[in-house]
Amino acid sequence: MLTANMLQFYSVSHRVSILGTQGFSSSDFTPIYGQGLPSGMKPEEFVRRFSGTVRRDTILESQRDSEKQTALLLAKLGKLSDENLFKVLKPNFNFRENQEQLIREAAIKIKLAAAGAALQGKTSHKK
Repeated sequence: MLTANMLQFYSVSHRVSILGTQGFSSSDFTPIYGQGLPSGMKPEEFVRRFSGTVRRDTILESQRDSEKQTALLLAKLGKLSDENLFKVLKPNFNFRENQEQLIREAAIKIKLAAAGAALQGKTSHKK
């Protein structure tokens, strides 16, 4: 099944580089779906020409939903750090860059609030 699924994403030249001229299928010459198995080739031989790897820790995104919900609950309860929460929600998330952006944005907001207060005469200077 893995081989058949992979084949649909292979270009004609990629299939031919693996299978030789038997890598052509009728669908390569007509816009009608053809068979993936070259004529005269045994299915076992066909499958052996391809390889794929599935890592043990690989799961579907939909299967991670319960893991994400648990992480959100643990973060809300204060049992999971923000950095670990983002590792669960989005593994490639750049936490350090996000923290730096939040600090820059907070500094701007503080300056704007101070400027607004000064315009309204609400400064904290004691006379």
